[in-house]
Amino acid sequence: MRKYIIMFMLVIGVSCIKIPKDQPIWWVTLRVPIGDSVVTVYDVLKEDPEKYEIIYDSLQPIIDSVYMLQTHLEENVQVQTPPQYQIFYASLRRSLPKEIDTINSLFRSILFTMIGKVKFKGNASDTVSGYIHFTPWYWDTLTDTLQKWTRTGDTIVYFTFPPGPVDTVVQTVYDSFPFGPHKLEIRPYVTTGTAYFDTVLGVKRVLMAAQLLGDIIFTVEDTFETEKEIRKAAEKGQIARVRVVLNIRHSLPAEAYGTIYLRGLEWPPDSVIDEFPFYAAPKDTITGKSIGIMEWSDTIELSQHHFNVFQDSLVFYKVRIFVPQQDKAYLRSRDSLRVNGWIEATVLTDIESLEE
Repeated sequence: MRKYIIMFMLVIGVSCIKIPKDQPIWWVTLRVPIGDSVVTVYDVLKEDPEKYEIIYDSLQPIIDSVYMLQTHLEENVQVQTPPQYQIFYASLRRSLPKEIDTINSLFRSILFTMIGKVKFKGNASDTVSGYIHFTPWYWDTLTDTLQKWTRTGDTIVYFTFPPGPVDTVVQTVYDSFPFGPHKLEIRPYVTTGTAYFDTVLGVKRVLMAAQLLGDIIFTVEDTFETEKEIRKAAEKGQIARVRVVLNIRHSLPAEAYGTIYLRGLEWPPDSVIDEFPFYAAPKDTITGKSIGIMEWSDTIELSQHHFNVFQDSLVFYKVRIFVPQQDKAYLRSRDSLRVNGWIEATVLTDIESLEE
């Protein structure tokens, strides 16, 4: 959305509104394309392989699973017999994106799967026994804090390694875990035995699929400066209309609704510019995976009333996203989104401005 607003500002800025007394003036509509971009989930995730993992089904290559990852690595760990010896403590927390305003957000949806696991690789001098203590935390919207997930409680998984080489993964799985910010504490303990591990790796994997029960997420407010020419045009009512026309084609299996807000330094309160839908692609209601393409056109129009905020030198904007209750949504790497369209601005201009 910031891209659209910036481009809109450029359109108005380059028009250089001037009104010489000795020249006739006209209302002119300028149209500028906003490009044609196509992106798949894979295109986005491949740039950060340490945070995302794609699992392909060998029997059906087009059916895959996308996971969010967080890891914590300890190397060259020497373990001896003292009881309750803690190898390492991993707090695998998903950082809160800047776009999420937790005070005004509402997380109701349930994730299909969250997996916690620890990989041990090394050598045991004798039989090594112990356990791993997994503690999941979720974001409580009411208290605006992380809280322990008590529905399943803490999970303790016991292990035993015989003498010799060790290359083992110990894990636990949480189904129906709350959507939203979360963390998983992983604490391995060795109670008996002696071993040397060159690798102790803690991993949290979250499947990018959920049962959608209704969530509200607010973007953080951002700002842009208003050009002098635009402020003058807004004060004199010389901007008649601006609208953004979008053509959307995608295979994402979830619907949502967005609302755009604008506010100036001296022109409160927030002005609702438009509410726009994002329609879900056809999907299998059992698996939540998309089975087709959805496409439509939408127009976001700003009226003269909305341009009052551009009288201020600094304008704030934000977008509220609401995901209503609906069937399951299962995101795959080949799901894609295509957006193209144009921006139209109708302004009062003259021959000199039109040439520019």
